[in-house]
Amino acid sequence: MTNWKTALRGYLANGGRVLVEPSGALSEGGGIPRWFNDADLPETETAIAAHRAYFGLRHPAERAKVKRAAMMLGHRTANGWRVLEAQI
Repeated sequence: MTNWKTALRGYLANGGRVLVEPSGALSEGGGIPRWFNDADLPETETAIAAHRAYFGLRHPAERAKVKRAAMMLGHRTANGWRVLEAQI
């Protein structure tokens, strides 16, 4: 079982974004990651493993911790969303 912090860091480092809607719902997003189009195989495999680990977080307590991290560390958009993403 992957630690939620490790899974979140890996997901963000590989192009993922965590969003908290104005209603409070947690969701994920992001464009097509760079590694999807032009990465070599080892980089792609690492990124896919990071995304799988993140999306494997199914326990409500883990999801609540991810949401709290997004609320605390993410930036607020003009329309009220909170967005947590890697700073590149």
